Amino acid sequence: MLVPLLERPGGVELLFTLRPADMPTHAGQVSFPGGKVAPDDADTWAAAAREAEEELGVGLPALRRVGTLDDLPTISDFHVTPHVAWLDPAAPLTPSPREVAEIFTVPLERLADPRERRLMSGRARRTGQVVRMPFFLGGRPHVIWGVTAAILWNLLDVLALHGE
Repeated sequence: MLVPLLERPGGVELLFTLRPADMPTHAGQVSFPGGKVAPDDADTWAAAAREAEEELGVGLPALRRVGTLDDLPTISDFHVTPHVAWLDPAAPLTPSPREVAEIFTVPLERLADPRERRLMSGRARRTGQVVRMPFFLGGRPHVIWGVTAAILWNLLDVLALHGE
C-alpha cells in the first residue's frame, strides 16, 4: 500500500482515493492506493508502486520513497505493508475508473488536529473480540476509517503529530 505525501504551498497533504460503490471489497471506502502483491512484484514496495500506477496513473519516476510503516493485519483477512512516499505534485493523475471513484487530498495538519479524530470501540465480526479503531473526520465530506485510519494513526505516531 502507498501512503502518498504531497508538498504544497500550504504544507504537506496526504492523497486518498475513494473506492467505487460497486467494488467487491471495501466498496465506497476511503483508501490509500494499494492491493495484493503480484507474482512479478519483487517486494511490497514494488507492489505499492505498481498499484499506484494502476490506480492513479503515476509511475516510479513520480515517487520518492520515504520509509515503511508497521505491517497491519485487517479484519477482512488482508495483510497490509504501508510504504510512505513523496508524490511529485506536478505528476498528472489519471485515476482508473474501475478502481477509483475520486481522488482527494487532506492537509496533514488537519489530520493531526485532535478535534478531527476519534477512537471507537467495536466487536470484530470474526473473533468477537473488542477492538479500538481510530477514525478521522478531517477528510470531509469523507470519513476516514478502517485500515486506512489505522495506517494514518501510525503515520501520525511516527511523526509525533498526535497533538496529545
